[in-house]
Amino acid sequence: MAGDGGDWPSVADLSTGSAIAGYRIEAVLGHGSMGTVYSALDTGLDRRVALKVLTPELYRDERFRERFLRESKLAASLEHPHIVPIYAAGEADGSLYLAMRYIEGRDLSALLKSLGRLDPERALAIVRQIASALDVAHARGLVHRDVKPANILVTRHGGEGEDYAYLCDFGLAKHTSTVSSLTGSRAIVGTVDYLAPEQIEGKPVDGRVDVYALGCVLYESLTGVPPFERGNELAALLAHVNDPVPSLSERRAELPEALDTVVATALAKDRDQRYGTGHELVAAAEAALRGDAPKAVQPPRPATAALRTFVFADVRGYTSFTREHGDEAGAALARDFAAIVEALAPKHAGTLQELRGDEALVVFDSARQALRFCVELQQEVAAKELPRPVGIGLDAGEAVPVEEGFRGGALNRAARLCALAKAGEVLASDSVREVAGPTEGVAYGFRRVERLKGFEKPVGVVEVHPAEHVQKRELARSAKAKLGGSRPKHRLLIAALIALVAVAVAVPVALLSGGGESAAASVLKQDSIGLVDAKTLKPVGTMDELGAPVASWQGPQGRIWTLDASAGSMAVIDPTSRKVLGRFALKIDPGSPAWGAGSFWMGDYSDAAVVRYDPQYGTIVKAIHLPTHGLDYADTTTGLAFGAGSLWAAYGKFPFRLARIDPGTNRVVKTIDLPDAQG
Repeated sequence: MAGDGGDWPSVADLSTGSAIAGYRIEAVLGHGSMGTVYSALDTGLDRRVALKVLTPELYRDERFRERFLRESKLAASLEHPHIVPIYAAGEADGSLYLAMRYIEGRDLSALLKSLGRLDPERALAIVRQIASALDVAHARGLVHRDVKPANILVTRHGGEGEDYAYLCDFGLAKHTSTVSSLTGSRAIVGTVDYLAPEQIEGKPVDGRVDVYALGCVLYESLTGVPPFERGNELAALLAHVNDPVPSLSERRAELPEALDTVVATALAKDRDQRYGTGHELVAAAEAALRGDAPKAVQPPRPATAALRTFVFADVRGYTSFTREHGDEAGAALARDFAAIVEALAPKHAGTLQELRGDEALVVFDSARQALRFCVELQQEVAAKELPRPVGIGLDAGEAVPVEEGFRGGALNRAARLCALAKAGEVLASDSVREVAGPTEGVAYGFRRVERLKGFEKPVGVVEVHPAEHVQKRELARSAKAKLGGSRPKHRLLIAALIALVAVAVAVPVALLSGGGESAAASVLKQDSIGLVDAKTLKPVGTMDELGAPVASWQGPQGRIWTLDASAGSMAVIDPTSRKVLGRFALKIDPGSPAWGAGSFWMGDYSDAAVVRYDPQYGTIVKAIHLPTHGLDYADTTTGLAFGAGSLWAAYGKFPFRLARIDPGTNRVVKTIDLPDAQG
């Protein structure tokens, strides 16, 4: 096979005695559309191998070269007695190569040419071994896509009379093509005589394309010819898609008619009507040879919505990076990103649904697995030092399987969250957090509410971090948002509420120590409240043993109240002795506090509710649920203030709402909607 690329090496140049990548060529074993297979000696380990050297055309295809090297490693991880082990794969001297165990014997294609056809028992014995290999590969998410007699090696072990079959070319088949699909320019993966209709039509494939091809192999082993042998490739393709399966018993009268049913089922045009596994095909064929009626294939249930978690990941600034550094650098970035995603998705039981340049969609049955995948993906992107960061969004919900993937709101929300995520950020919807719950290796961070394009109702969003992520920064951000709002209008509105308070409250100057940049902060302890002189701004002391305080207030009687958001509790401190007088659990997601009517009040940041506490004993006096009718998003109470003899609560979004609570009855007596304020 001569090369056509100038100085590019050709597989025909590898003569006996020449060397490549530490392998010395001994002889040519065979030629194929992808390259040449040699018998070679591994000079390092002094063992004989089968060395496949690919054509120069494939080496020039940079995308193919990167994918070949990556997927060969995945194929090498397959361990099965009927799969040819892969020793090594790589590139050397301008060529791609794959080193495999050398198998004494010949392939099934050569055996059929020699014998014409096989006895039913012998044919089924070979097919049985290959079926077991395929079922293991399919369980790992690998589809061979080019099962054919030429890829089935047949030998004898220990001089025994029984055939021992190996399936080879895993990791290569999905790259090869001989013709274009009937539906466009998309390349077909596989060999014409064994292609399933969905491969020909360019549709998504699964393990049932291998079951179809194995049915073709069984037919050819019994008759000596492929089931849809035609005069040219196009005619063969059309026959796979349109023609009925020819009868086995018409070609070999001694074969039972029940075997016709088995082969027709394996070669069904509709993959849902085929056997789902190689084992099912073999079991049906064995029953037919015994004279038993093979079991009918159970039709799959109609596609119904199922709870899944969708993850979108996107390389940030990919277009500008490519424009600045060139197409080759952009392609390298996309390949590195793809390699990370393709390695991590199966590790976390995810299905890689789409991978297009700088974007990836992975689908999970488990929300927890999805969260772990996202965390590890960001860690790998950082570890591999990709020149551009990645943003990730995920949502959990019902989605209906369709021909090209899935359809449902969760899929679209995940895409919108991905677009919203900042560089290096993982954004999960509230649905993901609710479904997953506490997840090992994962920490939930700052939570907020966002409007997503295309969705009428707002969505609760939480940042996702590794479990070892330091939480203080997240707690401080949360407290800041809860107490002051994340929007200017919100902060002004809270300020207006506080201005309503009838009795002025003096708040001492206090500093939360935890990494601030001021000179005062630098001398204070972490996890403490530092007291600062209001005139000189110099530290005058600290109050310790407060957990992880994120906010403090001076309440009635001059006492200082601190919020430990990590524990969801309040501590009451005597500022003179600087001792903790008491603690009590809030039993809610703490928001903004207020004092009045002899009670301590706290808004629930995760619900439209206010809780009234007895400040002496820390017990709940009353949980007051706020009216939510007419609010698009009501699951947050963002501010409280006591004034004019009433408690005022700010809550909800779209619109923003104020509620006036009578402390005498603990009931809401008035609500005011502010449509122009978004909270």
